[in-house]
Amino acid sequence: MVPKARRELLLGAAREVFHRRSYYEASIEEIARVAGASKGLLHHYFGGKRELYVAYLQDESKRMLSRITAITPRTPTIETLTASVEEFLRYVEDNPVGYSSLLQGGVGSDRKVNRIVGAARDRYVKYTLGIMAPGGATIAQEMAVRAWIGCIEAATLHWLHAGVPKRAALASFLVSAFPLLLTAAGRAAPR
Repeated sequence: MVPKARRELLLGAAREVFHRRSYYEASIEEIARVAGASKGLLHHYFGGKRELYVAYLQDESKRMLSRITAITPRTPTIETLTASVEEFLRYVEDNPVGYSSLLQGGVGSDRKVNRIVGAARDRYVKYTLGIMAPGGATIAQEMAVRAWIGCIEAATLHWLHAGVPKRAALASFLVSAFPLLLTAAGRAAPR
């Protein structure tokens, strides 16, 4: 097997394990077993569990964002936002453990993990601003979108742990919160 294919196989095994187990619960032995490879091969390609987890997070954030941003902007804007939120929630349903552990600490105060999460947020902010303000957004609008994404993260974690409300109701709530934040940002625009 060529190195790139071998690396993808190992990363796929990590994805399978990290979708079921948090970073702390997963073991390099389990990932190697799922991949049908040796621990030594994992160490050769990734160095260790932390580096493999970082590679998994980078890959997973790309997967999540590609699903969300594949939604083609359409008019009215609220339909596009609704579709992107629904796709995001479907992604979270497909990966509840990985999503939850990432937002609730991942591997602690790891700078690389923080950069990956921050870059994913920044890309979602840019995508959302592109939908709602294609000609350019104000600082207040950007702050509103960042607050909205924080709301999405907090509500989604609650939804995962509590099991309520239903996905459609959560999506409706999150989309309804968006114009409220924009209105508040317009009233109290930062200087």
